[in-house]
Amino acid sequence: GLKVTGGISIQLNGLKVMDVGCGTGKISLSIAKLGAQVACLDASEGMLSQCYQRAVDEGVEKQIKLLHASADAIPESDGQYDLAVSSRFLHLFPVNMYPVFIEEMLRIVKPKGYVIFEVKNKYAGLGINFKNEWVKKIKGGTPSSSMGTFEIHQLIKKIGDRKGRVRIVGI
Repeated sequence: GLKVTGGISIQLNGLKVMDVGCGTGKISLSIAKLGAQVACLDASEGMLSQCYQRAVDEGVEKQIKLLHASADAIPESDGQYDLAVSSRFLHLFPVNMYPVFIEEMLRIVKPKGYVIFEVKNKYAGLGINFKNEWVKKIKGGTPSSSMGTFEIHQLIKKIGDRKGRVRIVGI
């Protein structure tokens, strides 16, 4: 099963799971190996191609479906999934976009389902993160977004916790 914050353990066998911003499928395929049917959503066709090839290599291609779409407009009906996850994704966007993505994840999850997402903690590895972001900015790259504990609580307040359905994992 999947253990998350708040002492919740989710048995994934037989569940429908959406991995938002799946990238190459590392999380998606791990979830599929635990028996879930996984929808792998990404806006990059290249990432989805890599995800599918990894699924074939790992023997779980029949347990996944690929969705080429943006996380702010997930092309699925309301309440279709037991669980929506997002890992190593939100920090690629400005913090003000987080509620948009999380609301979409909440929309596609069943009323008793969960949304689990990861937030980059702005204070973790402070010195090295500052250096990496500074170098990225100098080279013309887009800096990563991050949140502290206060901002995380403000985000939850803004989107509404929906009876404990939102779980945040910090990195």
